[in-house]
Amino acid sequence: MKNIAIRLFITILFVFSADLYAQRIGLDGSYVADFLAQKEGGKSKTNFLNGWNAELRYEQFVRDSSNLSVSFGIGWEFRGNRYGVEWYEPYTTCTRFMHYLYVPVDVNYYFPLDKKKKLKVFVFGGPRLNVGLLGDYGHHYYMATRDYKLRNPFGSSFAGDSTHRFDFSIGAGVGIEYYGAFMKVGYDFPVTNSASAYKPSDIYQHNLRVTLGYMLDLRIIAKKRNRHRMPGQRSGLRQMALPEEKAMPGMNQGGMMRR
Repeated sequence: MKNIAIRLFITILFVFSADLYAQRIGLDGSYVADFLAQKEGGKSKTNFLNGWNAELRYEQFVRDSSNLSVSFGIGWEFRGNRYGVEWYEPYTTCTRFMHYLYVPVDVNYYFPLDKKKKLKVFVFGGPRLNVGLLGDYGHHYYMATRDYKLRNPFGSSFAGDSTHRFDFSIGAGVGIEYYGAFMKVGYDFPVTNSASAYKPSDIYQHNLRVTLGYMLDLRIIAKKRNRHRMPGQRSGLRQMALPEEKAMPGMNQGGMMRR
């Protein structure tokens, strides 16, 4: 599954990019509900992490289509909470705070709801790359006098349910846009197992996202620039390229000798 996600990620990046135009750039922010599905020793448990996301996005429309596009994003994302793990370690809680570099690639399709195509409903989907940057992780036994020392959760240099630095997922969702401002709801389905240590053996992060943002259409800016050019600019260029001919003495304007 991991290899499939990587190939899909690369395919969208390079195959679609050969036939794209009409860029848009934007900024968005999301609330992220991370459902941490865990398994250990035949038991399973889903814990909940709160998260936030801030992202820069770049969008290109496929040539000869005003409805089909590919977008590329890069952003910072936080997920964290403190929750009980007594189902595999009695009288114990876990602290997990994670900071990610979040890189989504989406194929988008828009359905205009008016003639000017300013109000649109859209669907989107594609692969996501999560790169673990830093964070805090540790266990706390109820009867202990002090907390377990918090460490970076990414890596497998210590015992416990530490987390892989690289994760892949597949996301999909729906949204609505009006004059560039948009709201969308999406869900990321995990492809890779986040667990890099023996307890718990499986950690899959299911992420529900509610996003607000704005996309700036660079085509509109280009049209405004062309519209504000000086009226005589183009005709002046023609005159410079084709200067008026002057008749030489003894010749008429057409270049013929006078009789």
